[in-house]
Amino acid sequence: RAVVDGLVPPAADEPPGAVADPPGSPAPPWLAELGTARPTGTYAYGDVYGDQVNYLATFACPEETLGGPDHVISILIDRNLDMVKDLFIATPAAVVIERLRDSAAEDETTFFAERPPESMLAALPPYLASTDASSELPGSESFGTDRAIVLARLRLLAAIDVPEAGPESPPEAEPTTLPDPEYLAAFRQSPEADRLVGAPGDAAALTFCLELIGRHAAARHDRDVLRWSPAAVRRFLLDWVPGHAILDAADRALLPSVLDAWVRWAGRVQRLPPRLVAVTITTIAQVRRGFLHRVLSGTLRSPAAEAVARLLADGIDLDDEAAVARWLDAYNAERDDPGCPTPNR
Repeated sequence: RAVVDGLVPPAADEPPGAVADPPGSPAPPWLAELGTARPTGTYAYGDVYGDQVNYLATFACPEETLGGPDHVISILIDRNLDMVKDLFIATPAAVVIERLRDSAAEDETTFFAERPPESMLAALPPYLASTDASSELPGSESFGTDRAIVLARLRLLAAIDVPEAGPESPPEAEPTTLPDPEYLAAFRQSPEADRLVGAPGDAAALTFCLELIGRHAAARHDRDVLRWSPAAVRRFLLDWVPGHAILDAADRALLPSVLDAWVRWAGRVQRLPPRLVAVTITTIAQVRRGFLHRVLSGTLRSPAAEAVARLLADGIDLDDEAAVARWLDAYNAERDDPGCPTPNR
């Protein structure tokens, strides 16, 4: 108290050196209300594509006058970027929830639904961890000011007895990832897959394109092979594939057509509005030229993809483990010492 008194000037009506709350005085009435906030509901709100989902949890104190009003924590995640876009605390909770519920009811492109606490607790940790590890944090001021309180409220959710989950969420709200064999078999037997009959390429190219779709989903936090939107299509064709895959001519010709059929099938499975599926299909056509340019240029390749491209260009048989090992040793030596002879030269 002596240090604080030395830093904070006394009030106008307080004589210098005066000490408030002397020893033995009763504790302030609000002190007993600290830590009494309890969760009253958990929800999700976002676009029906599933790209951005806002997880919300409401809380209330037994004694509102002393403990504070009911409030809601909001954590907005971007599933394409695998990041938290924003988080904040708002009050009164009931008003916020009602406005979001009404907004979703009037807009077919958004959803609002109650969610069990375990759904929120399971979904958020990887996005929070990715955001904390990122060199660029969300630009909103509330991320810095409210983060500690939001995390404290999440710990309250984890401390309660979680009831058993109710019926599965409607697919348009939060689609579910299907096991690899199941979704591949379902797609291959679908009328959308029939559109690929006569498409350029062969069975091997089709299998490889489907593998790329699965690998891309597995690289995201949500691992959802059914979630496709205009933004997800652009990220897949213009960033992820050029950076992570080496495609031959048959693959390059077939992949947009495979993705087109896959998006149509996934949209039907999720019962997305046909208009929204059509927008995503149009996006595939719009970025096809950019996709080909980026794949052929190789400028976005990751170090691993660049190494594989050079290995193939040097004619190394991928089934010859000894040859691949020798090539990689020479390649790594070249990277460490540019003066070393290049592989296979």
